[in-house]
Amino acid sequence: MYEKIFPYGEKPRGVLERDLENGVREMAVCIHLKQIPERNSRRIPEILSFCIFQRKTKREIFIDYLGVSETHRGSGLGKHLLETVLSYADSDEDAEEVSLFCPEENIPFYSRFQFTVVGVVFGVGEIWFRMTKNLKPIFQIYS
Repeated sequence: MYEKIFPYGEKPRGVLERDLENGVREMAVCIHLKQIPERNSRRIPEILSFCIFQRKTKREIFIDYLGVSETHRGSGLGKHLLETVLSYADSDEDAEEVSLFCPEENIPFYSRFQFTVVGVVFGVGEIWFRMTKNLKPIFQIYS
């Protein structure tokens, strides 16, 4: 399932552990599950979608992963996960932006939520786009 959601590869466990050791303040995981009955009446959960996000700095919430299984894309699960992250970020008075990296084909999805491309990272055979959404006004007009 992981490979279907993230065809670009897995973020090594050591990277997540290093993030925590280097002062990542918070990390959260959201998962949508579907119970699948088995022959012996046990139910095995199937992961339909999941999201991992963390506070990188006092002002930045970073989405590490957001993925939906191929069979459930277009069902609103990704939208629900992203709205959960944005709701969390909006309720945090210190958070000023939500950021992520994504492949080009995911830009339209995030753009619907007012994320904008602010940079590009070139990897070996891959291009990742850094996108951010500002949560606070960049400037305020005072009268």
